[in-house]
Amino acid sequence: MQQIFSEQGIRLAGRGHYLPDTVRSNAEVVAAGQLPIDDAWIRKRIGVQQRHVAAPEQNTSDLGLAAARMALTESHTQPEELDLILVSTISPDHPSPATACAIQAALGNTHCPAFDITAACSGFLYGLDIAARYLRTGAHRVLLVSAEIRSRFVNPRDPATAAIFGDAAGAVLLESGPVGEGLLGLEILADGRGYHSVMIPAGGAARPASAETVAKGGTFFADAQR
Repeated sequence: MQQIFSEQGIRLAGRGHYLPDTVRSNAEVVAAGQLPIDDAWIRKRIGVQQRHVAAPEQNTSDLGLAAARMALTESHTQPEELDLILVSTISPDHPSPATACAIQAALGNTHCPAFDITAACSGFLYGLDIAARYLRTGAHRVLLVSAEIRSRFVNPRDPATAAIFGDAAGAVLLESGPVGEGLLGLEILADGRGYHSVMIPAGGAARPASAETVAKGGTFFADAQR
């Protein structure tokens, strides 16, 4: 699906990010899971040297809030000026309500829409598309946040996934602008044939979480076809 933004300028007015303080090296990941790989293997095949990991008391909304505040500060925007708060995450604080609502409450905005989207690695691009459509239909300022605490959903003994994921958040403040300025176009697509490629098998309506699914690692990333 291609969207060309010829009728409304969409300007990136502010950016923010947050990385947790704790850093976990490849060697630490290998040792923790007693993995049959090493630092050189991870660097060569994945390109990762280290990853940031959230503290036990931190939630996804905490990471997103820190990034959001940085974006608001850079754009000189007050929370009450926002027309939408959109959060992309597949590791929300809770299955319900939306993590966006937690960030909205912490910012002190009590009137604008706030909701989450679930699009995994492509979530920021999907969020960008949604934000642009809001701006083209009357909104003036949209806060887009992408935040994840994926370390809590990775099986430390799975060499295929244990070394990949970390925790972080990023945010942008998008606002309407002159025609031809800023974001000019966006094209996104999906291929549902890869549905089972990387998934968390348990915890949804198809396979609710239970003592059995937790014991069998159903709440961790896995290839359901393996």
